[in-house]
Order: sequence, then C-alpha cells, then structure tokens
Amino acid sequence: MEELRLERFQYIINLASGEAVTHNEKNGYKEIFIFKDGVFL
Repeated sequence: MEELRLERFQYIINLASGEAVTHNEKNGYKEIFIFKDGVFL
C-alpha cells in the first residue's frame, strides 16, 4: 500500500509539473467539466 501511495503521489507531481500528460490531453481535450445537477452559468 505504501508503494502504491508513493507511485500515485509521484504521478500527481509529474502531472502538475507537465512531465506527464493525462489520457484526455493525449486525445486533444484540454478542458475539465465537472458534471453536476442544477443550473450552469
């Protein structure tokens, strides 16, 4: 569990620094949309 936690933390650091990219970025999507019920502005 400790090894998995360290790997995940390093992955997040790599994403934040730009060294790694998400699957969405690889497919050309750069925006985030959080789905929620209700009114959207």
